[in-house]
Amino acid sequence: MAKRTSRFGLDRDAFINSARTAVATVLSLLLARSVLKLPEFYWAPISTIVILLSKINPLTLAWQRFAGTALGAALGAVIATFFQANLIV
Repeated sequence: MAKRTSRFGLDRDAFINSARTAVATVLSLLLARSVLKLPEFYWAPISTIVILLSKINPLTLAWQRFAGTALGAALGAVIATFFQANLIV
């Protein structure tokens, strides 16, 4: 494999990272489309690529995004509960 990767200008780590990203992307697409039957399944592979190619640890980034989503949902619920529907809200 060393000859093949060096011919294309890839070192072993870059090849492994690329293969890992490709496999995870395809699996997330298949899971979102076939198993979960999500209506907008194309967001799953996009999210997978963004998280895996980030320089931040994927688990740390995932928890930050989860916390941000939970906080936004809670804030939205509070605003919807205590304020009347108008243009600003």
